[in-house]
Amino acid sequence: MEGPVTDDWRTGSPSARDVLIRLGLIKPDPTPEAEPASQRCEACGQKKRKQNPHRMCRSKWAVLHGMASIQAKGHQWVKVTEGSTLSYGEGSCVLTAYRVGQHAARLKWFGLVDHKGPRTAMYRANEKGILFLAGKLLVPEAIWCRDGVVERVSDELVSVSQVHGVVLDKAYWDSYGAYQVEAPFPAQAGDGQAATDNELRRTS
Repeated sequence: MEGPVTDDWRTGSPSARDVLIRLGLIKPDPTPEAEPASQRCEACGQKKRKQNPHRMCRSKWAVLHGMASIQAKGHQWVKVTEGSTLSYGEGSCVLTAYRVGQHAARLKWFGLVDHKGPRTAMYRANEKGILFLAGKLLVPEAIWCRDGVVERVSDELVSVSQVHGVVLDKAYWDSYGAYQVEAPFPAQAGDGQAATDNELRRTS
């Protein structure tokens, strides 16, 4: 080949990589496999996403208990910060489970806390959350969510005393993919919270 090899799209000259491929010195990138049609919505063509499971566990109980303890001191809202801190008042805080923000969001999906607004970090234990802590309310053992919407709940219900010993350890996260469920598409906004409310039960 005459002249320098360039990657200039204006002249149409081949790149150095193209030349090496033509000479058989390197292999071209493999052609990606075609995606199965079943992974796309028949109506809109968008890729289906899986429902992610969330179990009620000791860490979520700890965050809910921390919120309730702060509210018992007369504070209406609790600020969820980084790490494991719940803040209130003038610089006061309570240490609770690590990744407190994620647990707070999931407690909302369980219907046990209220969120002050989408752009705030303010949460509070609601009536259902207080009843659960008092042992007067059962909640689903697990919920399945997609894009922040609860789409499925477990048939099995648990009490507060049953979640104290539930720790989501490495073995749980290693097998997390096995608990995911292929989600229908698209999600119906609002259905998830209604489903959660229907599964909440008061104890006698």
